[in-house]
Amino acid sequence: MKQYLSRGLEGATLDALTIADKAFGLQLGTTRRPVFVEMAGLLTDCVREHLAAPVEDGEDYELVLEEARGLLIAAPGRDALTYSIYTHMRALARIVRRLEYKEETSLPPVEHDRLAVHGGIA
Repeated sequence: MKQYLSRGLEGATLDALTIADKAFGLQLGTTRRPVFVEMAGLLTDCVREHLAAPVEDGEDYELVLEEARGLLIAAPGRDALTYSIYTHMRALARIVRRLEYKEETSLPPVEHDRLAVHGGIA
């Protein structure tokens, strides 16, 4: 999974799902605007990464990508209200989760450990 560098959050690299989870943890009224702006930027990078990747077959996936393109086009400007940036950030986080989970579900199934399966654990 690709890692993204966070400049202000923790100065660490984070994967897309962690970034989305952190975005959903931010609250309006207790978080400063620059954090929303940075988080929206990181989420935008995640979305752009998915848009640049080869498109998978599937109408559902294409609809999610179309929604992602629309969010990038509708990004709030510098003069936007903090609330607008906050709601945009949350919309980006939802799209990132959908794209990342879609990517995970397209992976081949995990083989279970024979001992666990035959031992009645799984």
